[in-house]
Order: sequence, then C-alpha cells, then structure tokens
Amino acid sequence: GYQTACNSGLLYRLTYGNIGAYLPVLFLAALTIGWQGIVVGAFGLTWAGSFDSPLFYPIALFAGVLYTLTTLYGVKGLEKVAVPSTVVLALVGIYAGWFNVDKAGGWQAFLELSKTASTKQPLSDTDAINIVIGSWVVGGVVMAEYTRFARKAWVAIAIPFVVVSCSGSKLLTYILPIYPSLALTLAVWLGGEVCPRCEKIGWGFALISLGVLGPMLWCVRYVWSEAAEVTPSPGYLLGATLLAIILVLVWGIKIRKGDMLAKVGWVAGVAIFLWHGASWEMERINDLLGRQASVRSLARLVEKHQPERVFIYRARAAGLLFSADRKVWTNRADADVVVEPSSETKGRFFEKPKQLREGLNSGQRVEGITLRHVFREEFDSKEWEVTGRAGEFLLIRGYGVEK
Repeated sequence: GYQTACNSGLLYRLTYGNIGAYLPVLFLAALTIGWQGIVVGAFGLTWAGSFDSPLFYPIALFAGVLYTLTTLYGVKGLEKVAVPSTVVLALVGIYAGWFNVDKAGGWQAFLELSKTASTKQPLSDTDAINIVIGSWVVGGVVMAEYTRFARKAWVAIAIPFVVVSCSGSKLLTYILPIYPSLALTLAVWLGGEVCPRCEKIGWGFALISLGVLGPMLWCVRYVWSEAAEVTPSPGYLLGATLLAIILVLVWGIKIRKGDMLAKVGWVAGVAIFLWHGASWEMERINDLLGRQASVRSLARLVEKHQPERVFIYRARAAGLLFSADRKVWTNRADADVVVEPSSETKGRFFEKPKQLREGLNSGQRVEGITLRHVFREEFDSKEWEVTGRAGEFLLIRGYGVEK
C-alpha cells in the first residue's frame, strides 16, 4: 500500500491481473459476509440484551441495512452515521463494562470470574488456528487501506506499530509498548519540516525520558515493599540506562549533522530494547496481579468464619477489603496513608502481630491475610493457625490474649 498508494482492490489487479483478481475478491467477499454477520449480531445483542429477545432480529436487520447502505453510498455517508454511532457505542460500552464489573462484585471479583471462565473453557486448537489465520488475513486485507496514505516509509511502519502496541499489556508496560513508535514519530515530525525550532526540544525530551526511565523503575523498589518481585531486573535496567546514556552523547553530534536516519535508528534501538526488556519482566508482574485475584477465595472463608476482626499484614491484598466488605485492621506501612487518618482509622493500625492479639479481649477470634514468607518470619506457629491458602497468600487465625 505504501509503495503504490493503491487500495487492496487495485493491488489485487496489479498482482493477479484483471481476471485473477476475482479469486482474492471472492475470498474477501466470503470473509466480509462473516464479519457482517458478527457485527450485526453484536449490534442486535447489545441493544436487545439477548438472542432470544423478539427485538433481536429486527435490530440486527436494521444494522445490516444501515451498514450496507453506508457502504454503497461511500465514505461520506459512513461518516455521517459513524460519528454519532461512535459516541453512542462508546457510552454503551462504558456502561456495559461498569455493569458487568459491578454485577460481578467489583474489579477483583471480575478478574477472578474471567480467570475461572477461561480455565473452564480453554482455547481450542481450532480457535487458535482461526485467530492466527484471521489475524494474517486482516493484516493483508486491511493494512493496505491505511498504509496507502503514507508518503514516507516510517509512517507506513509506524501505523501498524502503534495499532499493535496499543493492544499491549499492563502495569509497567502500559507506556513502554507504544514508546518506540511514538519516539519515531516525534523524532521525524520534529525533524525540521514541521517545527525547526522544536527539533532540539523534541529530541531532548525523548532522550531524557529514555535516560531516566531505567533509574526511575529501579527506585520503585525503595517505595514499594514488593518491588523486588515487580520491578525489572537490575541487569535489564542497567543495560537500558547505559544505552540511553550513549544515545544522549551521540545525539549532540548527530543532530548537528542533520543525520536523521542515524537519530531515528538510535531512538528506535533503545526504545525497542526497553519495550522487549519490559515484556521479558512481565511474567513476575502478572504473577503479582494474579495474587490479587486469588484473595477472593480467602475472603469467602472469612465471610464463612465471621471472625471478630479481619486484618492484612505486610501483604498487598486490597482485594480482601473489597471482597469481604468489612473494616480491616492493618499496619501503617500497608495502609498507604496520604492524609492524616481519623481517630477511628488510627484505631485499626497495629505494628506487630502481638499488638493485634493484645488489642482483643481474651478468646476473641481474629483472621487475616499475610504472605507465606512473612508468616514464617514474624508469626509464632503455636499462636497462629493457617486456615486457608491461595497462591503465596495465607489466611491465618489467632485469638486475643488476657490483659
């Protein structure tokens, strides 16, 4: 698409000839019919609420006619319908997301339900093949419609890069996956054609961001108790930082020579290194996110046991608070207090497990969550019993002591 500025239909003729082009068009027509059925069905289900609803088929037929007419009458007609429809679809999507999360009992419960559902219905070989083949088909058919508008090679590369990166991962890689394409776009856009005075500012911003990213992530371990299991490894951060420093040093020379290709190469190299490096670290990060989902099973046990008090000790397990829907005792470090706590909140702070037991009346039962290694280090197994396990979390029980 980029080299010829042709859409997919013209590319078929260029490749297969006027008669041969009917073969890919035939496959595309069959594929489009399937897409059309999925889209109109989803439209009908969204508005009718159920496939069994008497409104489903009329709404789906209306959607099919609407999509067909906008296709026949071209892009102008499509734009007139698409703009208000996009707003409505966005609002409906937001409402549907909020409704489903709320119905599941909160975000942590929603994640656990999703995990349970995916475990019960794993991806089959047929579905996996369809996803892979479908992705290639979509890329081959649709991408030419986008890249044909690109007048430069970097634009044609950046378009799919941005689209794919936006579907990336979570936590530390929310920004990193999209950074290579953004850095490339920023560098070339400020390369003298659009804003000559902004070039140094733009490159300086991009390079400083690369230079501070590694040290910034490394410093997280000093403000988050579980950062050793969350932040990227020191080796990765050191390598990323060194490459960024080299980039900063070379920048002063290259930008004066106007060597745009070298500058783009440096930014792309370091940014892609950061991207893939963070992806390698995602296994540990996803494990941490999985812990939060596992807390709900322990929260059910707490609801069943109904202890006098519930606590969290040296464990980032906020999901317990939302799942159990009870006041939770915790130590000040785990509470993440930003503003001065109220007297009632202060009454739920404790420093060590012994102080928690001393705050209860004799024989009162207390249950709470902590991590396995914390239990071994700070809890007396003769005074505390383990009543539940979920991943690295333990649900433990103790009783108040005589004053």
